[in-house]
Formats: sequence, structure tokens, C-alpha cells
Amino acid sequence: LPPTTIFRRYREFDELGNKLAQSFPGESLPQLPGKIYIPGRSHTRQTSERRQVELNGYLTALLATSQRIAESDIVYTFLHTLERDEQDTIRMEEEEGYHGAGVAVGRVRVELTYNTTQQVLSIVVHQIRELLPREGCDSADPYVKLYLLPDADKSSKQKTRVHHKTLAPSYQETFSYALPEPTLPQRTLQFSVWDASSLWGRQCMGVALRPLDSELIGQPEWLELRSPGA
Repeated sequence: LPPTTIFRRYREFDELGNKLAQSFPGESLPQLPGKIYIPGRSHTRQTSERRQVELNGYLTALLATSQRIAESDIVYTFLHTLERDEQDTIRMEEEEGYHGAGVAVGRVRVELTYNTTQQVLSIVVHQIRELLPREGCDSADPYVKLYLLPDADKSSKQKTRVHHKTLAPSYQETFSYALPEPTLPQRTLQFSVWDASSLWGRQCMGVALRPLDSELIGQPEWLELRSPGA
């Protein structure tokens, strides 16, 4: 399965190159591609795509260097998933229609109840079944993250505890959101399953969406998890 996308500016790549040069003097390091620019607003995407290809090639070459460089704290810190990467990945998937576009990777059992008197939505995350491991792995340390879309940020983020070395975790954890009843049809719950065991940072294993425009009567239901990329 594809790893979580990390977003790094050219300036951060430049800082990475400088830190490596200072820490490993005399070592053969890959050369950072020059900053390119194609004039004209219509070429902005072309410039971005070309730069992405070149910088991906730079990272590939960097990880193919000696072990002491490729596994150094400098490289690890640069590639480690940041909070902003998770938020930017969600925004990118929403903009490009990635949600639900991937292949089936498992199922998550949830239970949603809306209290009309208190105007509170309660969610029970019961369990995951048939979860596919990431490529090259036979297990995972999965946990479930919840977002109340369209608020894909810290204001709506909640998450379960991590279960270790399993593809069939049972959580039985309850979460809640204060939510006015008239806003329910405009809201969607996003359940994303993440693996906490990756060396390069926590990686998304699958995503399920549950629109809140149907009955919320506390009936357990299975949602299909889809891979986070098209």
C-alpha cells in the first residue's frame, strides 16, 4: 500500500543537503536538483510536477548511499511524518477525489447514535477485520483516527489506542461530537486506519467514509476500508 505522502518545500531539501554535507564531509552525496521555474501561470503545475520527479530521484539516490548516511538521524527526521503531512494528505485526497477510490483493504465495524435531546453524536469503534498489511509486512500496529469532515484538522481529530502486531484489533472505544441536528446532512465521518510500526513514520492503511445523512440509531455496521490512493 502507498505510504503517507510527506510534503517538503524546496528550502527544506536545501537545508537537508547542507546538514548532510556538514555532518559527512568528504562523503559522496547526491546533488540536489537546481530550483526550476517555467514562466507563466499556466506552467505552474508543470513546474511542480517536474520538480517533484527530480526531488523524488534525489531521495532515491540518497537512500541508496551508505547505511550511515541513509539511516542517519538527519535523514530519519526529514522523512518522519509530521502533523501537517497528515492534514495535507487529507486535503489532497479531498481535492483529487481519492476518498474511496482505492482497493478494498479491510472492514471496520462501528456504531453511530445521535441523541436529539443533547445534540451529541456518539461513535463506537468496535473492531477491524480482514485488514491487509502493508507491502513487505505480515502484521501491523493499527489504530483508528476519526475526523468529522469537512473539518479535517485538529478540531475534529480523535483516535483509538494502538494495538500491536495484529490485523484484527478489537477496540470497543467510544467517541462523541457535539453537533446541531440541522448540520448532520452536511457532515461525513472519516475513519482512517494507521500503522504505528513503520520506521519512516505512521502510515495510512485504509480509509472509510460514513455520511451522516441517514439514520443514526445505534445499529452496528461494517464499513469497507479502501486504500488511501487511487
